[in-house]
Amino acid sequence: MTDEAAEVAPGKAAMPEQPATDVRSRPTDATLELELVSSTDGAPITNGVVELIITPHTSAGIDATERIVQARTDPGGALRMPLAPCSLRIVAWSERASTRAFVELHEGETLFKRLVLIPTRAFRGCVVDALLGEPIPDAEVRIWTHSETDLVFTGPDGTFEHRRFPCTGKAQQVQVRAAGYGAAIRYLNIEKNGRWSALAALEGQPTARGEEDPWIEIVLVPERRLLGRVLDTQGLPIEDARVSAIGFVRVLPAVASREVAEGLTDENGTFELTGLRSDISHTLTIAAESFAEQSLQLADEEALEHDVGDVLLQWEASLSGLVHDASGYVVEDALVRIVPVMDKKKSHTGTRNRLDVAFPFPEGERVARTDAAGVFTFASLPTRSYRVSVERDDGPLVSTVVAQEMLAQEALTLRIPPECLVLEGEVRDGDKPVVDAIVRIRRFGHVASTRTGRDGRFRVSGLDDRAPYDIHAEWQTADGRRKYAENRVLAFEKALLIPRRNTESELARSGVR
Repeated sequence: MTDEAAEVAPGKAAMPEQPATDVRSRPTDATLELELVSSTDGAPITNGVVELIITPHTSAGIDATERIVQARTDPGGALRMPLAPCSLRIVAWSERASTRAFVELHEGETLFKRLVLIPTRAFRGCVVDALLGEPIPDAEVRIWTHSETDLVFTGPDGTFEHRRFPCTGKAQQVQVRAAGYGAAIRYLNIEKNGRWSALAALEGQPTARGEEDPWIEIVLVPERRLLGRVLDTQGLPIEDARVSAIGFVRVLPAVASREVAEGLTDENGTFELTGLRSDISHTLTIAAESFAEQSLQLADEEALEHDVGDVLLQWEASLSGLVHDASGYVVEDALVRIVPVMDKKKSHTGTRNRLDVAFPFPEGERVARTDAAGVFTFASLPTRSYRVSVERDDGPLVSTVVAQEMLAQEALTLRIPPECLVLEGEVRDGDKPVVDAIVRIRRFGHVASTRTGRDGRFRVSGLDDRAPYDIHAEWQTADGRRKYAENRVLAFEKALLIPRRNTESELARSGVR
């Protein structure tokens, strides 16, 4: 039988019911072939479930957009799936066994992978309301760090049983969601010998332990609903503004989990976000095209409905400028930082819950690097005054304040003071200068980068004489070969870089000892 794979949203689908032996997809140029076998007798796993979390490859690298596909193996335990080049996280399971793997699928490749399913342990538990102590039916329970879609549901009495916990000796996140509540996470660890522990979220709280029949209780707090309206400075509603709320809840003494709710404003500019925990603080961020992004800090509070009222978005402003050294040469790849100048520093007002991992109100700090012409640009800025600095790793080289009325009026010029050293160098291949070579300067990490000119020379400003810099050059020859050169010099020394594979006679002609 031939069928298509089921593409699912996390937490919104159970196991597919129909087996799939060969999965069709949109036009592809790679193929994944899987075989599922049992670790006990090597027999093929018929009708085993395979979950693929697919991260596509693009011309720019790896695309951060994921999609999840589920399918089942044929009677021989096999699954064949055409795919585009991608990174894959594979989770496979049967009734009481599972495993996972990570693979890269490249263009034109047919990749075969045999997955050995290891016996798992069942664990049980209950889900209860934090305020009333009553059981919560129909809650979704999944081993979130193992599989996105292998989930079970609580019964009328709030209890559940999940039969596929991997007994690897590593703690996994058990995630629970239910309508009308914020999500919760508990860490559970089951050893191969059956011993288990449910780790506490806070210092001083006891860790539940046992040697058989793992049991955990998970408490859900009622959800918080965030309401509001987004307007422009004229009081007109802004439709399709992106609204998101982010909070962090402690799940281990030194580990926090992020929760996010997102949405869009309607034609009246109103929005509503649900599913957030009501016992932690959140940062509400609003963004719309042609407007400056706005962020609000919302402290945790007892009210389950929080109306933020009208939020006014300002039209976006921009700030651009030029960076040059004391000799008038433009500076490429300089780090430029802008920080809003505020009359009164805003800070988080505190929290009543130890599980809340509060963080300071975002100050709108941004960074950029200058291009080959020494130019930097910041767009989508709120209209306010900013401190602009050109920096290196140990602090600012030059700094100034730009008043809000000067934004977008004229380009800013920043001059690095003469006491900062300028590194000059040259890249040569034999007796010829190398044009347009990429030159990277490093010292305990990236410092700057630039390109050579028509004479093979380069300049980097804003350096010091405290320690040598590692200079690395890379270029491509006319016949398509890549060449490299490197040197280590102090900033006041001239850096001469030649290919690694140059002969001794070429080195002699270049004057390098």
